[in-house]
Amino acid sequence: MSLKPVTDIEPILIELDDIIPSGYYIDKHFKKQCIKIGIDVVWRQFLDAAKRERHFTVIGLGSENERFDAKNALILYSNWLFVENGVETFFEFVLFLIDSYTSYSKKMIDVNELKEYFMLIGINDETCQRLNQYGLVRFHIGLSDTSSVINDNERVEELKEQIEKAIAEDNYNLIITLVYTLVEGVLKGYLKENNVSFTRKEEITALAKQVKTHIQNNGSSKFVEKKALHLITTIADVINELRNQCSDSHCDEKSDFVTAFFVRDLGFSLANALINSLQNAKDVQQNNIQ
Repeated sequence: MSLKPVTDIEPILIELDDIIPSGYYIDKHFKKQCIKIGIDVVWRQFLDAAKRERHFTVIGLGSENERFDAKNALILYSNWLFVENGVETFFEFVLFLIDSYTSYSKKMIDVNELKEYFMLIGINDETCQRLNQYGLVRFHIGLSDTSSVINDNERVEELKEQIEKAIAEDNYNLIITLVYTLVEGVLKGYLKENNVSFTRKEEITALAKQVKTHIQNNGSSKFVEKKALHLITTIADVINELRNQCSDSHCDEKSDFVTAFFVRDLGFSLANALINSLQNAKDVQQNNIQ
């Protein structure tokens, strides 16, 4: 059996690897979910096959061996589903994985890449929309469309409305995730507009440092403005840390909502400041041309 993914589904498995840590596949929660839908026996068969394909053992690190085997079992099982049962069955399996992991981690995920890859291999858009219920549908802020958020007031306002709705529904995790998405989109949009390169997977802390550096190198050097620039990285650090905490635990206590309001205002302030900064720069450039 080949441990190499079938070409058509390889991008989907790579995306899943970014979303779901291999350790989850050896967690009792995943095993329980497999039993619920009746795939526990066949999953065990592919896990055993993956073990047979492993020609080494990390002494003293049993969990590392198990994670390695589970990751390879996923490849073997996915290949078999896709080749023998078709893309629709494989889609249902991925849907199960996303459903299972998000219920376990309480973590909102970006499903846009998965939807795009599935449509490339024959899953229609209506079917792909089923992924939306399991994760946050971001506002397409990948490398191909990094300026869409910062240049589209309607999208910014829509995202802000989603944040307010999450507050009204006492959904702390979603508040933090949406604020992160807003700030990430605006930071990437700022860098894109100023022709500063970055990678799609960079966290907002790294993006904020690049934005801060760009402003320092291209703006005024007044002391007050320099001090204010530190807020860019500080706000990004706070939002990033809270997002990571919510990925690891349940953040739904009432006390958390005091923080949620504060983080919302910080995120809005940073987003508005960068959007206004770009607009002011464009206005100045336009006036110089005239």
